[in-house]
Amino acid sequence: MPDTASETSICPACGAPLYGWVVLGAKTRGTGGERVLDRCEACGLGVPHDRAGIALDRDGDGLVAAPNRRSWQAGIGGGHWAALELAPEDAYPTPAALGPLLEDAGLEPLRVRQPALGPNQLWMWQTLVNAFTFHDDFAVRVLRRRLRPADARSRLTFAIDAAVSIVAALPVAIVSLPLELAAVALRRGGLLEAEVRELRT
Repeated sequence: MPDTASETSICPACGAPLYGWVVLGAKTRGTGGERVLDRCEACGLGVPHDRAGIALDRDGDGLVAAPNRRSWQAGIGGGHWAALELAPEDAYPTPAALGPLLEDAGLEPLRVRQPALGPNQLWMWQTLVNAFTFHDDFAVRVLRRRLRPADARSRLTFAIDAAVSIVAALPVAIVSLPLELAAVALRRGGLLEAEVRELRT
């Protein structure tokens, strides 16, 4: 996609210009259409091009979690980073962007961490497998019944991806597990988790 400033334009975290980043859904069928994401060169935030706003949801334990766009897996995968489709978000923050986004949402981060185990391990594994398949996130989408032979690019590509995913599953896991653990140790893990509380006024 052209590297030009987007019409909608300003990063909600730092105010710098946004630029075209990736088009999702271009490699696969059955994804519900293409989705365009923009990125900020200053703080690294990734956001949907047509966003209406940024919503950072927290769970009952006061945790906000989101895929880390400064992670190794995001750098390895680019537009084929598994978290883009497996964890569709209003924003893909970096550690630098997370604080301002939380503040705008009326939240104060008490602690930010990058857990070693969790969905980030699956994202790293699937990102590496994506390098060998016709369809991004093939294994997970099939297991979640979001991709069938009728939805695939062709029945042949579906069959090839099934074979590749089965054969590659264990060898890739042997690489992806320590790779993600090393990324977490170097603060480049795939998942950001923030313990938050309401900002006091």
